[in-house]
Amino acid sequence: MPSLAGMNNLLLFCRQAFAFFRRDLFEAVSYRFHLTFTVVDMFLGALTYGFLGRAAREAMSETLLQEYGTDYLGFLVVGMAVNQFVVFSLEAPRRAIHPWNLEYLLLTPVRLPAVVIGSCCQHYAWNALHVSFYLGVGFAFFGLRLNLSSWSCLLSVLAGFAMMWGLGMISAGVQILTKKWDPVTWSLSALSLLFSGVLFPISALQPAILQKISMVLPQTHILRLVRLSTLRGASVSELGPDLLILTVAASGLFVLGLLTLRLGIARAKRLGVLGHF
Repeated sequence: MPSLAGMNNLLLFCRQAFAFFRRDLFEAVSYRFHLTFTVVDMFLGALTYGFLGRAAREAMSETLLQEYGTDYLGFLVVGMAVNQFVVFSLEAPRRAIHPWNLEYLLLTPVRLPAVVIGSCCQHYAWNALHVSFYLGVGFAFFGLRLNLSSWSCLLSVLAGFAMMWGLGMISAGVQILTKKWDPVTWSLSALSLLFSGVLFPISALQPAILQKISMVLPQTHILRLVRLSTLRGASVSELGPDLLILTVAASGLFVLGLLTLRLGIARAKRLGVLGHF
């Protein structure tokens, strides 16, 4: 039966992805000193952003209250938490498919998407732990408060992840050929902290023409929707038009990313440079 075969294929895919997730997780926790100091770094980073948010609370909160219904602390902590996942989603395909391990991965009896997803899940788990430190320290020591709308937040995050994964696959497809560098990841990473509103609202960018750069960056729109849904409690209907645009753009970029990745692998095979780095 086709349905039974499809279910078996899905279960096999999940088992393969979980195997890579478990392998990478066991490897990560086996380095106990590194694990300990990673947790310490997370806690210190959370304290740093907490004190920064409290110090700049009065200077920026009036503007942020009008748009997001929060002070600068909430704006900063949510921005850093979301940016943690956004940056990794952009880099995830490129990290999982390095030119120096791609040939080996293609020779294994495992589908490449299962390898990529399984390898990335371990990093997402660490990012989730990192974000929990941001939020936990903010709640416990600095009076952080959220006004969460669950569905609008979930849809915003999923659309944002899909968009960044699409761009990440385009990046990975380019890197398979260039080996060391790709313009997609470089440009989005280099511009994000300054122009996408992670640390401060884009209205602070002067002259105003600099704000035009912010509008081109996908991180700007992802951060805005997630902040509205977590800080102001904006519903799906309130975010509807913007959420629809983000979803359509994310779908298009995801398909384009898949095509670019496949074309990059196919061209590298034809040129005989698949395993070169």
